[in-house]
Amino acid sequence: MGGTTSIASMQDLSAPFAPPPAVTPAVDNVDEQLAEEEEIKLVDKAIRESLVEEKRRSRLQSKEQQATEEAIAKSAEEDRIRHALQQAEKLQVERALQASQETAQSTTVEDDGEDSDASTTGWTSSEDEDDDTADAEDADTPESRQQREVERLRVLEAAGILVHKESSSKLSKDTLRRMATKGKPKPERPERPSRQPARTKKSSDLPPLPVMTLEAQLEDAYTRFEQLNREVSLKPLPVLSLPGSPLPGTAALLPGSPESRPDSRTEPRQPKFLSSILNISKNHSGRNTPGERRATPTISGPISAPSQQGTDQQGQYAQPSTSWSSLVGPQAVAMIDDKERKRQEAIFELTETERTHVRDLQIVIEVFFNPLQMILAPKAARVIFAGVEEVMTTAAFLLSDLEDRQRQSRLLVEKVGDIIINHIQAIHATYLPLCANQSAAMSILEAEREGNETVRYFLQNVRENHPAARHLDLSHFLLLPMQRVTRYPLLLGQVLRYTSEDHPDYGPLSSALKRVEGVVMDINETIREREMREQLHALSAKIHVDSEARLDLTAPTQFMGRRRIIKSDRLSKAKSGRQLDVILCSDLVLLMSSDRLYRLPMSLEEIEFREVPSRGRDETTFQLRSAGESINLRCRSAAECAKWTRALRQAQDDCMAARRNWHLSHR
Repeated sequence: MGGTTSIASMQDLSAPFAPPPAVTPAVDNVDEQLAEEEEIKLVDKAIRESLVEEKRRSRLQSKEQQATEEAIAKSAEEDRIRHALQQAEKLQVERALQASQETAQSTTVEDDGEDSDASTTGWTSSEDEDDDTADAEDADTPESRQQREVERLRVLEAAGILVHKESSSKLSKDTLRRMATKGKPKPERPERPSRQPARTKKSSDLPPLPVMTLEAQLEDAYTRFEQLNREVSLKPLPVLSLPGSPLPGTAALLPGSPESRPDSRTEPRQPKFLSSILNISKNHSGRNTPGERRATPTISGPISAPSQQGTDQQGQYAQPSTSWSSLVGPQAVAMIDDKERKRQEAIFELTETERTHVRDLQIVIEVFFNPLQMILAPKAARVIFAGVEEVMTTAAFLLSDLEDRQRQSRLLVEKVGDIIINHIQAIHATYLPLCANQSAAMSILEAEREGNETVRYFLQNVRENHPAARHLDLSHFLLLPMQRVTRYPLLLGQVLRYTSEDHPDYGPLSSALKRVEGVVMDINETIREREMREQLHALSAKIHVDSEARLDLTAPTQFMGRRRIIKSDRLSKAKSGRQLDVILCSDLVLLMSSDRLYRLPMSLEEIEFREVPSRGRDETTFQLRSAGESINLRCRSAAECAKWTRALRQAQDDCMAARRNWHLSHR
């Protein structure tokens, strides 16, 4: 046993040497395992994220599907409601047509044979002439005409022009009947109604135009007067003062300060509120020389001062006619050149005319206003004499400063522009509301004169017997502030004309002239806006669609702010020659006949205007087309026709641009 083992061992030792098998390091095995585990984790994470995303997408799809279903249901409900409304409206139109036909058949009228396109309803034409036609290619059926009128009324209602008295969103049956009876031709109707007042047609289409009583007219004028005052008070005033300190002796008299001018909007009016101003100085019985004047600011005294002995009663109120040269004497005139003399004459005229203006305002207050307060109603007195006291105060302080400058310079005035600039803001604040209210004041004055015998007798007695009135009516004196403020640019321009550019007053005087012209322009623009509003108000009062609806032209436009009247004139229809009042507004075109609406207002966004199609060109005629209907209008001349077409195009362009800008700004 032992030998065998030994031999085997020897054999193993003698065999060739073989290296041991390679062994993979343990580190490689660990890295592989980690990589596999990381990959498994990433796969698990991706699966989980995919599941979460799938769930989120499923929820979103569910919400979208739910929203879609709700929108479909809502749309179906709206379609159902719209269909029901259309059916109801169609039924109403059919009933209105049937009622109209029955009324036409049962009405006995006499045809006088005259060509008439008068309205059978009183608010729109129902018998159009052959120049009011649609194009041949249009299907002008009764249903299409009715639909056009319904849509046009809806447009007016959406624009806020058509106002229902009972805030109803649906048109009345009577309105639909009128729309159904409008248009041309009418084959169903064998006879044309006559405009004879004795016809027996059963109709109460239009309420009678209300007859405004004196009280209602006064209340309406007072309401608009208060509205004007609020608008003017909210209007910012320009800063019109020169840099630097005010002139010596004028700070206390500057009318812009609250201490110097009472606010009539917050304090009650006092008949003698000017007594403190008018008593600043004694009345001048004659014209004093500069040396005899006091050093304190003075203005002309009250008109009730006693006259000189030997002077007639009429003469005490008259201003002596004189000139600057006659006051300073020939020796002083000889010492200056001709240009400076003319400049001094212009400054003297400015001062003297201001003195006359103050005296006339005193007449208005003492001769007319104070006595009439005991006769007129408080509102009537406030409208008629609105702003007179404030204008009187402004003019009195301006005159005081002008007289001060004359006295300090001993009638050889070097500068006057700074004085005007210091008073521009007060002139603007007081003259503007008075001038804008002038038409209302005149209207109420005439109404009181006609309706109040006491007022009529008083005004006649003052005009004929009072020396201060100089045989002039109150209406003449009420126009003076407007005449005065429009004369300021002329007077200052005359002074500037004779002022050299190197003169120290040239700069202030030029600035004063520009600012006075700006005040006059502002006043004129305010008056134009007021008159335009009054005209729209009057048109709205005349225009009735039916007893339940009216057109309110004073309502603001959809995109252009307050409605304006751009152009208006009386034109004629091309073939019949019937005259129509054509009114072009900022967003509408109105056709009026005898203070009645001839057509529903035509929107500028939908209207078309062109030359009249004919064999020979007629340069005096143009055509308006809207909602499938057209009307040919003739002007007095070719130039006037060209003005109308230009105005229509410009107004339409402005209207469309305003609409685009509005939509861009509201995106």
